[in-house]
Amino acid sequence: MRHRKKLNRYERQAENKLKVKAALTGNGLYEYRNRTKGDLNLAKPANNGVKEVPPGCTFIGDDYFMFMINETHEVSLVRTIEQPKEIIMEEKVLIVDQPDCITAEGKVEHVVVQQKEKTLNEETPKNGEDILLVDDACDMEGIEIILE
Repeated sequence: MRHRKKLNRYERQAENKLKVKAALTGNGLYEYRNRTKGDLNLAKPANNGVKEVPPGCTFIGDDYFMFMINETHEVSLVRTIEQPKEIIMEEKVLIVDQPDCITAEGKVEHVVVQQKEKTLNEETPKNGEDILLVDDACDMEGIEIILE
């Protein structure tokens, strides 16, 4: 069983503030409508600064308020303004066979970035020229180009 380091009051307060901030953050931008017959008090201010929403009125917020659609049925989703942005990490392969190269900026790491496969476009080029696509440009023996 692992024991956690005992925190003093100020460290505990700072940690709790970080937990609350993480719990109240959301992604994206949506427009919601109050479905109740009374004023709706929000847990956090909406993106347009509103904390109390009259019945039938709309407010703009992030996906934090999505729980109010399915669980409490207090609001309904009017429209999606902005989808959450996904962070796409590029995969890089580190080449360890290369000797270390040190420059004025620091140590240089040799990496190979894997590129996505390109799809072939079978349409004619815009400028009207024919393009020959081959795997190996050096192996052109025995290839005859026939123009129609």
